[in-house]
Amino acid sequence: MADVRTQLVTRVRGMLSEALGTTRTRLAAAEAELTASRERLARTRKAAAAVPARVGAARDRRLAEIDARHTARLAELARRAIPYRCAKSTRKSTNPSGSESTAATIASSV
Repeated sequence: MADVRTQLVTRVRGMLSEALGTTRTRLAAAEAELTASRERLARTRKAAAAVPARVGAARDRRLAEIDARHTARLAELARRAIPYRCAKSTRKSTNPSGSESTAATIASSV
């Protein structure tokens, strides 16, 4: 009877040892996966935090380009309009303030 009991104890210990080894392997794999997941989360959060600054810089750059383009276009239109206004306004005209002015005064005010 003692021989059967010893065999059972040995067999149970072997099974428990195998189960413990498998469990430790699974635990190590789970811990490694958890560490990798935490690192991915940290990288994702860092990238997400950088997005507003990057997008804001791109927006500011585009707005500056648009502003420069419109400023140049307005300057060109104003330059082209001054000779037209001077040629058309050879007679004296009245300003909104009520005083008279010549085409030269109009051109210099633009």
